[in-house]
Amino acid sequence: MGAGHAVASSSNDPRIRATVAISPYLTSHIDYPKAFGGKVIAKVMMGISNPLIHLCKMLGIYFYIPIVPFKKWMALIPATETQVGMKQYYGGEGKPGFVPNWRNKGNFYRASYIMTGKYNPFDFISQFTNKPFFMAYAEGGYSTDKLQEFYDSIPADKKSLMVCKDSNHFDLYYKPEFVDSIVEGADTFLKETL
Repeated sequence: MGAGHAVASSSNDPRIRATVAISPYLTSHIDYPKAFGGKVIAKVMMGISNPLIHLCKMLGIYFYIPIVPFKKWMALIPATETQVGMKQYYGGEGKPGFVPNWRNKGNFYRASYIMTGKYNPFDFISQFTNKPFFMAYAEGGYSTDKLQEFYDSIPADKKSLMVCKDSNHFDLYYKPEFVDSIVEGADTFLKETL
């Protein structure tokens, strides 16, 4: 979810001269629960409404949940498109996103900032200074209507959008037919605008 955070972080930082968002997942309290099968499941998993978990947080005891549905018990939770894609990309040795020292866990409390609406990349659009903005996303990616809305709302005179046909979110991470054209497009855009 780095591209969404990068856009928010660069929105009004004068040290950053341009922003490039590739295959962004613009996580918000509206979209994030979908990745876990709905608001109810997400709230239970994150422990937002559980006072015991908040007490543990105050005591410095942290809880983690698996992000990618590797575990057999997670089959009980209806798999979302996000989880299926993550499993195909990060799903262990031999998969394109496999990294030996990566741990499949997410912090309950960090996620609660998103779940409770304390973080939403759309809140940063009004702070975005007029700097070059390039975005590429997959035609078959997640929340493409929101990505298009986000792009249209960015107040930049110089901006460029690339929508990759016949692709999904994770294709843009590693498949040369998409990565090469995105890198070339972003490189050309930055050379022209900076």
